[in-house]
Amino acid sequence: MAVIVEKKAFSLGLILTIGFVAILITAFSPVFNGKTGAYRADEIFNSLAKGSTYFTPKLLKKAEKMSGKEFEIALRFKEGLEKEEVLFKNAGCEVIKQAGILKVKGDLGELGKAIIKDTEDMYHNRGEVVRARYGFNEKEVLYYWWLALKQMDKIFKKAGKVKEADFCHALLAKGVEASYNFYGIEPAEVGGHVALVTFLLAFYVVYTVWWGFAIYFLFKGLGLKTTKAKVKKEA
Repeated sequence: MAVIVEKKAFSLGLILTIGFVAILITAFSPVFNGKTGAYRADEIFNSLAKGSTYFTPKLLKKAEKMSGKEFEIALRFKEGLEKEEVLFKNAGCEVIKQAGILKVKGDLGELGKAIIKDTEDMYHNRGEVVRARYGFNEKEVLYYWWLALKQMDKIFKKAGKVKEADFCHALLAKGVEASYNFYGIEPAEVGGHVALVTFLLAFYVVYTVWWGFAIYFLFKGLGLKTTKAKVKKEA
């Protein structure tokens, strides 16, 4: 049975523990318009993260530089061949469909602009616009663009076409992936939430240290201490 050695230290540790648990319970209770504090904080950080991934202007500049750059490529697909065909044709490309293969020919800059148009709509959560454009689910649109661009990046790299590969990789990472991962989340700029972000980060640090001190004083009150192991002397 544990014996309290230092009542003052134990009492302080107990108060800190009760306060810590009370805040923890509150954080996971639906007190913010039916949402928990933890969920609301997660929403805020996701919105800020999305706000930092808006690369459409930069991607459009890259697309302008690639305008007039003709390409011809053969892409293999294990799934969604018909949907891939719809995407490329909508982007103004010439497409020949064979067994599991799409032979695509077109202007790389114009293809990029078509993809950016989709990622821009998805970034702003206009999924219904993308869905109407192609006739199938908006997230599928980005998924199939992802499959195509991933292949194009590899094929261009193997062919030594560095600029073309870099452009496809930029569309993939800064356009398609960002819009897909953050779809449904409202974007927000950090500049407009400086006070809130500062408070949340400070609270996280203080709350972590708080628990550390609670454990420390509880253990101190119970007389539990850490000691260095004795060094054995060689005979």
